[in-house]
Amino acid sequence: MPSYTAFSFIRSLIVACCNGFFTLVILLIAPLGLAAVITTTLLVIVSSFLASVAVDRILKPLSPRRLNYQDTSPLTSERRSQLKTRPQSSDIEPYF
Repeated sequence: MPSYTAFSFIRSLIVACCNGFFTLVILLIAPLGLAAVITTTLLVIVSSFLASVAVDRILKPLSPRRLNYQDTSPLTSERRSQLKTRPQSSDIEPYF
């Protein structure tokens, strides 16, 4: 997992544990055996973690790239001349 950061791993782990805790609380109220409660809670933790990792990997290519320093520099006359101007639209009629 070289492209997966520690922050994403910790966040996924926290989300999975929270989901597992909520599931444990709900299942302890239900009249089930202890083995069923523990098994279901562990399955919810693992599935939440895997879903969180999968969503992170899907969204990473869709997230915007960081800008280079030269892209954030002020607009100079050279760069201003490279910009294309759009003709102003006249499709809005004045209100009389």
